[in-house]
Amino acid sequence: MNLKKIGAYIAGKRKELGMTQRELAEKLGMSDKSVSKWERGICLPDVSMYMELCGILGITLNEFLAGEDISEEDVTTKSERNIIEVTKDGYRRQKKLRKVIAALTAVIILVAAAGSAYGIYSRFIKPQNYMEPVASDSMEAHAVEMMNSVTFYRFHTRDEYRGLTVYVTEYRNGELIDKWDVFSTGEGETIGGEGVFALAVDDNEHTAEFAVILEDGAESTEFSVYKGKNDDGYTGRSISGIEEKLEIEPGTEQGIAALFFDDYEMRLLPVSAIEEKNGGAENDCVYYFSVEFIK
Repeated sequence: MNLKKIGAYIAGKRKELGMTQRELAEKLGMSDKSVSKWERGICLPDVSMYMELCGILGITLNEFLAGEDISEEDVTTKSERNIIEVTKDGYRRQKKLRKVIAALTAVIILVAAAGSAYGIYSRFIKPQNYMEPVASDSMEAHAVEMMNSVTFYRFHTRDEYRGLTVYVTEYRNGELIDKWDVFSTGEGETIGGEGVFALAVDDNEHTAEFAVILEDGAESTEFSVYKGKNDDGYTGRSISGIEEKLEIEPGTEQGIAALFFDDYEMRLLPVSAIEEKNGGAENDCVYYFSVEFIK
């Protein structure tokens, strides 16, 4: 199915009825962000919503799937074509789902195996303490390609540290609004060896989740993020992260990633410049993630 065509059709019908994206979203019990994604051709609504959406827009299911008005004489031809396209799309979705599941399973196995052969290499042959983005050919990176709302960073340490804290600093139009920690080791708990930082964003729920995956377990924290204020429901989002190996400096906060949100024009900053430029006044909202290893 042509998602762009269907999205433009939904937008056109909505506007004909004089509805905003927010009003349509409220009728469906969804967020205006979801409607924005449909209309931009990023994705389609859940199948369970097709009939309700068609009813609100005053169109038939065939017209929805075709992304255009269908005259009475063309109904049979268009219906047959739509059935074929829906069937093909179903096969494509199943194949992609299997790939995503396989990739995520591989990521879990990879993380669980940290400290084995690669860990031995890192600790004894390559005695360094550093953080780095995942390699482009790693299983984590393949998962990121299929699920572009997730990004991973890996750390390797030969030394043992007394603690680890991950902070989030929130900036609005260049002003520091808040700072809190999303992860902190407990009393007497030490950090060393291999680990992974993972940052995931849910645009529909307006939340972000930061996870720290260690050799003996994982911990994650979820928090709300900027929702935007545009009438059309569109808010741009992007992620900036470290691009090469970064030596760990104990007792120092080191930036590893940043989430940028802007309703109009986004300006990305390298992670190293976030604090220096106070988050960047050009963006509506920035979440800056920094890590501190305690010696």
